[in-house]
Parts: sequence; C-alpha cells; structure tokens
Amino acid sequence: MPETSLAANDSVTQEMRIAHCKRILCVLWLIGKGNYDDICVAGGFKEPNQVSRRLKLCRELGWIETTKEKTMTSRNRLAYVHIPLVKFDVAATETPKQTPTEKKTTPSPIFGGKFEQQSLFS
Repeated sequence: MPETSLAANDSVTQEMRIAHCKRILCVLWLIGKGNYDDICVAGGFKEPNQVSRRLKLCRELGWIETTKEKTMTSRNRLAYVHIPLVKFDVAATETPKQTPTEKKTTPSPIFGGKFEQQSLFS
C-alpha cells in the first residue's frame, strides 16, 4: 500500500486516470460547478486528492474550465471553482463529435462515447 499521496498517484494506471476524468466531467454536469471538494463529495471519491490531481488533465483535454471564483472547502481553504465545457454521454458508443460554439475547444476521443460541445452563453 502506498505511504504517500505521490506514491499512490504513481501507482494509478492510465485507465483509472481516464475513468476519474470521466467521472469528474459527469459530476460537474450534474452539479453545474464546484471546487475539487464539491466534486469529491458529489462523485463519491474516497479522497479529494483523487479529484484535485485529475483536474489538470481534464483542463488539458478541454473538458473543464477553471473560473476566477473561489469557494471554501471542508478543510477551510479556498479552492477554484470548475465548470464543464463538454457533455459526455456514457451510453453512446459512436465517436466524439464537436459542434460549433462560441468557445473553440477540441475534446479528446479517449472514451468511445459521444461529446456535445455546449456554449456557455446561450
């Protein structure tokens, strides 16, 4: 069993990282927006570190965006709020598709599901 969070992070497989990102995106669509602590609670993650370590990957994939807003966590710390940029349909099996929006991002086709680009301003 890993003794530190860094050792635990190193032991996570790529498939598990992707599964966490997928879960984070789905949770953000359910709650609308939230910091890593909100996502952890709503998604049933064991540790907030599981979420905070995957948020960077989610941002790099173009699935979420960090706002300038900060909210208080359960540990009495301020944390940035994140919002979803793409919607992932878990039941879909076709390749990801991007529809034109005001914000141009390209979702990654890591999952075999369907992506729908949503405009934040409509």
